[in-house]
Amino acid sequence: MTKIRAALVLKYRESVDSTLDTVEAHNDIFKKHGKVYIAKFGVPIIGYALLRLGDAVDLSLILLRRRGDALGIFQAHVEKMVTSRPPKELYPAYYRSLTQIGNWFCLNSSLNPIRQDELDKWVIATSGSPVASTLLHSTRTYVSAVYSKDLAQYQAVLKKAPKTVRVPAVRTPKLPSFDDSLIDPDSEDINL
Repeated sequence: MTKIRAALVLKYRESVDSTLDTVEAHNDIFKKHGKVYIAKFGVPIIGYALLRLGDAVDLSLILLRRRGDALGIFQAHVEKMVTSRPPKELYPAYYRSLTQIGNWFCLNSSLNPIRQDELDKWVIATSGSPVASTLLHSTRTYVSAVYSKDLAQYQAVLKKAPKTVRVPAVRTPKLPSFDDSLIDPDSEDINL
């Protein structure tokens, strides 16, 4: 059986004024070490369906980068996904001061540009909807996707896959508590 082509598609915005090029920074490290880690900020992604498929999946990471009005689309192969911080020489220095990192993706290929028509061949794994039109016009920052020609195989294999998987422990940040005593009982709600 051929492997199912699956991807985590992440969307992010990079400032036009920024001197940092995220893709270039990661590709420089890949050239030196043969792999590089890229981070996803915020709540960790737990691709339960992808974890259930195990070795049946050939996993990629697709980045949709907005820089002003320009859209850059890049793809790399994912070796593994972890929640713990990797060795510092395997990721760009700007991550070192950041603490709200949910996932690290170990890439064993460089981030290579792909064309819009290639992105159009990917669909959202759960619905079969096109990735580009769905993600580019939504507030979501990521989706799990499958190459459109592999969708039926993905659904068939998923039905046979184990219903439970061992998921790595995820530490979520503690939220500050809210003190109800600070609310003025005579205040009015404001409808915006």
